[in-house]
Amino acid sequence: MSNVKEDSKSFRARFDAAIQKSAIRRTSEEKEAKNTVARFQKQSEAMLDSFKRTKKGDEVPNTLHSADQVEKLVEDLKVDSSVASSWQKIREELNQISRAFGISQQAASSPPLVNESSAGSCLQTAGAERAKRLADECMQVSPATHPPCNVQNPCNLIMDEIKRSCDLLGHSAPPFCDGYR
Repeated sequence: MSNVKEDSKSFRARFDAAIQKSAIRRTSEEKEAKNTVARFQKQSEAMLDSFKRTKKGDEVPNTLHSADQVEKLVEDLKVDSSVASSWQKIREELNQISRAFGISQQAASSPPLVNESSAGSCLQTAGAERAKRLADECMQVSPATHPPCNVQNPCNLIMDEIKRSCDLLGHSAPPFCDGYR
Protein backbone atom coordinates (compact mmCIF):
# COMPACT_ATOMS: atom_id res chain seq x y z
CA MET A 1 0.00 0.00 0.00
CA SER A 2 2.91 2.33 0.70
CA ASN A 3 4.23 1.65 -2.79
CA VAL A 4 0.86 2.46 -4.35
CA LYS A 5 0.68 5.68 -2.36
CA GLU A 6 4.15 6.79 -3.45
CA ASP A 7 3.82 5.59 -7.04
CA SER A 8 0.45 7.31 -7.44
CA LYS A 9 2.12 10.67 -6.69
CA SER A 10 4.68 10.28 -9.46
CA PHE A 11 2.07 8.82 -11.80
CA ARG A 12 -0.18 11.83 -11.23
CA ALA A 13 2.61 14.24 -12.15
CA ARG A 14 3.44 12.28 -15.32
CA PHE A 15 -0.23 11.92 -16.25
CA ASP A 16 -0.94 15.62 -15.77
CA ALA A 17 2.06 16.55 -17.93
CA ALA A 18 1.00 14.12 -20.66
CA ILE A 19 -2.57 15.40 -20.66
CA GLN A 20 -1.37 18.98 -21.17
CA LYS A 21 0.13 17.80 -24.46
CA SER A 22 -2.88 15.72 -25.53
CA ALA A 23 -5.84 16.41 -27.78
CA ILE A 24 -8.05 17.11 -24.77
CA ARG A 25 -5.89 19.91 -23.36
CA ARG A 26 -7.77 23.04 -22.30
CA THR A 27 -11.11 21.22 -22.24
CA SER A 28 -13.47 20.04 -19.54
CA GLU A 29 -12.27 16.51 -20.36
CA GLU A 30 -8.75 17.47 -19.27
CA LYS A 31 -10.04 18.79 -15.97
CA GLU A 32 -12.18 15.69 -15.42
CA ALA A 33 -9.28 13.34 -16.25
CA LYS A 34 -6.96 15.17 -13.86
CA ASN A 35 -9.63 15.08 -11.14
CA THR A 36 -10.07 11.33 -11.61
CA VAL A 37 -6.34 10.73 -11.16
CA ALA A 38 -6.23 13.10 -8.16
CA ARG A 39 -9.14 11.19 -6.60
CA PHE A 40 -7.29 7.91 -7.12
CA GLN A 41 -4.19 9.35 -5.46
CA LYS A 42 -6.23 10.51 -2.46
CA GLN A 43 -7.96 7.13 -2.20
CA SER A 44 -4.62 5.33 -2.25
CA GLU A 45 -3.52 7.53 0.66
CA ALA A 46 -6.80 6.90 2.50
CA MET A 47 -6.44 3.16 1.90
CA LEU A 48 -3.01 3.11 3.55
CA ASP A 49 -4.09 5.38 6.42
CA SER A 50 -7.16 3.24 7.08
CA PHE A 51 -5.11 0.05 7.02
CA LYS A 52 -2.57 1.49 9.45
CA ARG A 53 -5.40 2.39 11.85
CA THR A 54 -7.63 -0.68 11.58
CA LYS A 55 -5.46 -3.39 9.98
CA LYS A 56 -8.40 -4.02 7.63
CA GLY A 57 -8.82 -3.49 3.91
CA ASP A 58 -12.09 -1.56 4.06
CA GLU A 59 -10.85 1.06 1.58
CA VAL A 60 -9.41 -1.44 -0.92
CA PRO A 61 -12.61 -1.91 -3.02
CA ASN A 62 -13.07 1.85 -3.43
CA THR A 63 -9.44 2.30 -4.42
CA LEU A 64 -9.64 -0.56 -6.94
CA HIS A 65 -12.82 0.90 -8.44
CA SER A 66 -11.12 4.27 -8.80
CA ALA A 67 -8.12 2.51 -10.37
CA ASP A 68 -10.43 1.03 -13.00
CA GLN A 69 -11.52 4.55 -13.93
CA VAL A 70 -7.90 5.67 -14.23
CA GLU A 71 -7.07 2.61 -16.31
CA LYS A 72 -9.85 3.47 -18.74
CA LEU A 73 -8.38 6.97 -19.09
CA VAL A 74 -4.89 5.59 -19.70
CA GLU A 75 -6.26 3.30 -22.43
CA ASP A 76 -8.63 5.81 -24.03
CA LEU A 77 -6.20 8.73 -24.10
CA LYS A 78 -3.32 6.67 -25.49
CA VAL A 79 -0.79 8.29 -23.15
CA ASP A 80 2.92 7.97 -23.80
CA SER A 81 4.81 4.83 -22.84
CA SER A 82 6.37 6.25 -19.65
CA VAL A 83 2.92 7.11 -18.26
CA ALA A 84 1.53 3.72 -19.33
CA SER A 85 4.52 1.96 -17.76
CA SER A 86 4.08 3.90 -14.53
CA TRP A 87 0.41 2.93 -14.47
CA GLN A 88 1.20 -0.73 -15.15
CA LYS A 89 3.47 -0.79 -12.10
CA ILE A 90 0.65 0.59 -9.93
CA ARG A 91 -1.82 -1.91 -11.40
CA GLU A 92 0.49 -4.81 -10.52
CA GLU A 93 0.80 -3.52 -6.96
CA LEU A 94 -2.99 -3.21 -6.73
CA ASN A 95 -3.36 -6.78 -8.00
CA GLN A 96 -1.13 -7.95 -5.13
CA ILE A 97 -3.23 -6.01 -2.64
CA SER A 98 -6.50 -7.37 -4.01
CA ARG A 99 -5.17 -10.94 -3.81
CA ALA A 100 -3.96 -10.36 -0.24
CA PHE A 101 -7.44 -9.27 0.81
CA GLY A 102 -9.24 -11.91 -1.29
CA ILE A 103 -10.94 -9.35 -3.53
CA SER A 104 -11.42 -10.40 -7.13
CA GLN A 105 -10.92 -7.83 -9.85
CA GLN A 106 -14.53 -8.44 -10.93
CA ALA A 107 -15.78 -7.48 -7.50
CA ALA A 108 -13.52 -4.48 -7.35
CA SER A 109 -14.58 -3.19 -10.74
CA SER A 110 -18.16 -2.68 -9.65
CA PRO A 111 -18.76 0.32 -7.47
CA PRO A 112 -19.69 -0.65 -3.93
CA LEU A 113 -23.44 -0.15 -3.57
CA VAL A 114 -23.45 -0.73 0.17
CA ASN A 115 -20.90 -0.51 2.91
CA GLU A 116 -19.45 -3.98 2.57
CA SER A 117 -17.85 -3.90 6.00
CA SER A 118 -21.26 -3.54 7.66
CA ALA A 119 -23.20 -5.79 5.28
CA GLY A 120 -20.69 -8.63 5.31
CA SER A 121 -19.82 -10.85 2.42
CA CYS A 122 -22.30 -13.32 1.04
CA LEU A 123 -19.87 -16.04 2.05
CA GLN A 124 -20.07 -14.86 5.67
CA THR A 125 -23.80 -14.19 5.79
CA ALA A 126 -25.18 -17.05 3.68
CA GLY A 127 -22.55 -19.75 3.96
CA ALA A 128 -20.25 -21.25 1.37
CA GLU A 129 -22.80 -23.40 -0.49
CA ARG A 130 -25.44 -20.72 -1.03
CA ALA A 131 -22.87 -18.00 -1.77
CA LYS A 132 -21.21 -20.19 -4.42
CA ARG A 133 -24.59 -21.02 -5.99
CA LEU A 134 -25.52 -17.33 -6.19
CA ALA A 135 -22.14 -16.41 -7.68
CA ASP A 136 -22.40 -19.23 -10.24
CA GLU A 137 -25.92 -18.20 -11.27
CA CYS A 138 -24.80 -14.60 -11.52
CA MET A 139 -21.91 -15.50 -13.82
CA GLN A 140 -24.24 -17.54 -16.03
CA VAL A 141 -26.51 -14.60 -16.80
CA SER A 142 -24.60 -11.36 -16.30
CA PRO A 143 -23.61 -9.52 -19.49
CA ALA A 144 -21.36 -7.12 -17.54
CA THR A 145 -17.67 -7.13 -18.35
CA HIS A 146 -16.89 -6.97 -14.62
CA PRO A 147 -19.99 -8.32 -12.86
CA PRO A 148 -20.27 -8.32 -9.07
CA CYS A 149 -20.61 -12.12 -9.07
CA ASN A 150 -18.21 -12.82 -6.23
CA VAL A 151 -18.87 -14.52 -2.89
CA GLN A 152 -16.96 -11.70 -1.17
CA ASN A 153 -19.68 -9.22 -2.18
CA PRO A 154 -22.91 -8.89 -0.17
CA CYS A 155 -25.61 -11.34 -1.25
CA ASN A 156 -28.03 -8.53 -2.11
CA LEU A 157 -25.52 -7.10 -4.62
CA ILE A 158 -25.15 -10.50 -6.31
CA MET A 159 -28.92 -11.10 -6.34
CA ASP A 160 -29.59 -7.63 -7.76
CA GLU A 161 -27.23 -8.43 -10.64
CA ILE A 162 -28.96 -11.77 -11.23
CA LYS A 163 -32.38 -10.09 -11.28
CA ARG A 164 -31.18 -7.33 -13.61
CA SER A 165 -29.54 -9.83 -15.94
CA CYS A 166 -32.52 -12.20 -15.94
CA ASP A 167 -34.80 -9.28 -16.84
CA LEU A 168 -32.49 -8.41 -19.74
CA LEU A 169 -32.55 -12.00 -21.02
CA GLY A 170 -36.35 -12.15 -20.96
CA HIS A 171 -37.77 -15.45 -22.25
CA SER A 172 -34.33 -16.85 -23.09
CA ALA A 173 -33.29 -16.73 -19.42
CA PRO A 174 -32.40 -19.98 -17.60
CA PRO A 175 -35.10 -21.57 -15.43
CA PHE A 176 -33.57 -20.35 -12.15
CA CYS A 177 -34.41 -16.77 -13.22
CA ASP A 178 -38.07 -17.44 -12.39
CA GLY A 179 -37.14 -17.17 -8.72
CA TYR A 180 -35.81 -13.63 -9.25
CA ARG A 181 -38.81 -12.12 -11.04
